[in-house]
Amino acid sequence: MHVARRPPSFGEIRPDLYIPPALEAAVFRALEKNPDDRFPSMLEFKEHLEHIERTMAVKAAWRRDSGRKGRLRTNAAKPLDLARALANAKSQA
Repeated sequence: MHVARRPPSFGEIRPDLYIPPALEAAVFRALEKNPDDRFPSMLEFKEHLEHIERTMAVKAAWRRDSGRKGRLRTNAAKPLDLARALANAKSQA
């Protein structure tokens, strides 16, 4: 199937699920039409997702330790879980 336009953002499809902007940007980069605009390899994509996941964990720990009021978003998608879901969907297509 040939897709000419960019898919809608995650927030448009699932407003109840928090997707960090860095994660959404990585996913859309992986979906770019021009191969030169995508990650050079799946290994680099995986490493980028792991970096995002570590950054999310550090920010969550900082919020807990800093005594800031407010809740952590417990329904945030984990980058590697999202990547696995995308890979499974692509292999089934």
